[in-house]
Order: sequence, then C-alpha cells, then structure tokens
Amino acid sequence: MFESKIKAVSMTLVAFALLAFSYQALAGSAHLTWNANSEDDLAGYKLYYDTVSHAGTCPTGYAQSQLTGNVTSYWFDHLTPGQRYYFQLTALDTSNNESGCSTDPGEVSKLVTFRSDFNNSHKVDIFDFAILSANFNQTDCGNVADITRNCVVDIFDFAILSQEFLGEF
Repeated sequence: MFESKIKAVSMTLVAFALLAFSYQALAGSAHLTWNANSEDDLAGYKLYYDTVSHAGTCPTGYAQSQLTGNVTSYWFDHLTPGQRYYFQLTALDTSNNESGCSTDPGEVSKLVTFRSDFNNSHKVDIFDFAILSANFNQTDCGNVADITRNCVVDIFDFAILSQEFLGEF
C-alpha cells in the first residue's frame, strides 16, 4: 500500500516536470490594437516591425511584416525581451492593394518584456506568481495571466511562468 502511494506521487511529479519543460515559453511579446478602417472592400492589415525606427520611410526598410487578416489587434510572440521594437500598420483591400502607412499615430514602439511579467517590472518574480495564483482557473479570454491565450488560467500558464522565473533585463 505504501509503495503504491510513493509510486503514484513519483509518477505525478514526473508528469508535472515533463509538462513544465515540454511547454515552450513564449519569450517576449507585444500586443498591438488599432481602430478598424471603414472601407467596404477591406481585406485586412499588414504590420511592419523592426528593432530600429523607420519613421517616415514606411514600409521600406522594415525587416519583417505580418499579415493579420481583418482584425483590430494582433499578438507578436517570440520577440526578444529587453529589446525595443517599432511597428507600423497598412491596410489591404480585396484586390490586394496596400495603403500607405498609418499616420495616426504613425510608427509606435514598445520595449518588449516577458509574457509572464504581468506587473511590467522587466523581470519575472514572485509578484507575477501571486498575480497568476490569484487568477488561477479564471476563464476570461482577456485575463492578463492567461499566457497561453487558451481563455483559462491553468497549469500551462504556470509552466511558462516557471520557465521565465527570475528572467530580467
């Protein structure tokens, strides 16, 4: 009886360790939102981004771009924490014509931090664990502690936070 309890506890710990280390941390992220265009033939948007400013020269010069579809927000993942990124937006119509870059507000920038840095202290610490713990099992798709964006704060979010714990820049 005692052996079976030890075996069960050992199996649980092994399963949790595998889960924690197999779930990839998302590193740094940036969430951008914008107002929708009102054209009837709007197909979507294209976000340009780079680690250096290209204000006034958009879209030329930007290292990368991302098609977003017809949405008004987008998450960039796998960015480098501690790095400043610059973003610029264009619109695409159903004939695949691209607008000029947005002028209001124009190019925006963000200093990227870790996904699990909920309090924006530029490090993942015990306070971030407290925020995640307070939100555990919440099913709000906009919850700041929902790192995986699966609309529930769960063990997968803890796994990512534990991988980024004590990360700072």
